[in-house]
Amino acid sequence: MSYYQKNKEKIKQRSKEYRLKNKERIKEYHKKYREEHKGYIKEYRQKNKEKTRQQQKEWVNNNKEHTKAYMKEYYQENKEKLTKMHKEWLKKPENQEKRKEYSNLWVLNNPEKAKLARTKAIKQFRKLYPERVKAYGRAKRGKLRKDICSICGSIDDLHFHHTDYEKDEGITVCGRCHRKVHKEIKQELINNEVEHGRD
Repeated sequence: MSYYQKNKEKIKQRSKEYRLKNKERIKEYHKKYREEHKGYIKEYRQKNKEKTRQQQKEWVNNNKEHTKAYMKEYYQENKEKLTKMHKEWLKKPENQEKRKEYSNLWVLNNPEKAKLARTKAIKQFRKLYPERVKAYGRAKRGKLRKDICSICGSIDDLHFHHTDYEKDEGITVCGRCHRKVHKEIKQELINNEVEHGRD
């Protein structure tokens, strides 16, 4: 039996202690190595796509806490860059569908977390936009809503879409048209944010 096999746990513990003590030094070394061997790393990953992907997946599964801490730290250091990239990614219609699918899947797989997140978001929204909440209440009670959709003429599933919450101004729309209106507004906001980010 080799020395490593005899002292496997001991070596692992020493290695862990060394990494904790020399965290910044190791980080700097890896950064320097990646910069110096950028071309080789890129070429290797292209040639061994599946192998690299599988190795990364296995490593992440075996080091969940470390990955979580690293991702959190990386996000804080590169917040502006990542936000800009995400907005540009969202600008593409096919990616919006992907995001929607992923979001729906996450809700199905994490019902308790989704419920807590929704409750938290509702409380935060009520705190930030009290006028909107009051306006929603008035619209829900039917005080502002007409009997026909002003876009398609439907008389089913009618909503009131606000254009000005303080003045209670808006239009009556059916559920389908209301979703379309919000989708268009959201897309316009994303486009404006991306363009503003480029400036």
